[in-house]
Amino acid sequence: MLYPKPLRIDELDRQVIRGTFGFEFGSKDEFERKLVDVLESDAYARAVQAWERRRQAQGAVAAAGTPTRPSHLM
Repeated sequence: MLYPKPLRIDELDRQVIRGTFGFEFGSKDEFERKLVDVLESDAYARAVQAWERRRQAQGAVAAAGTPTRPSHLM
């Protein structure tokens, strides 16, 4: 199963931001500024770091061949 990865500032798609107009998020510039503010926040950075640690831990478990589900469910 593929899981979405956290959004990064350098991955913002300007066409998607322009497409938010009309959804009551404000102007495209306001929306982009608010989005950048979130992506640059300490809280978001901590959330991304936690996500990366969990992902690395899951990868280590899978690489070790340890089942990720209880054996009775396999």
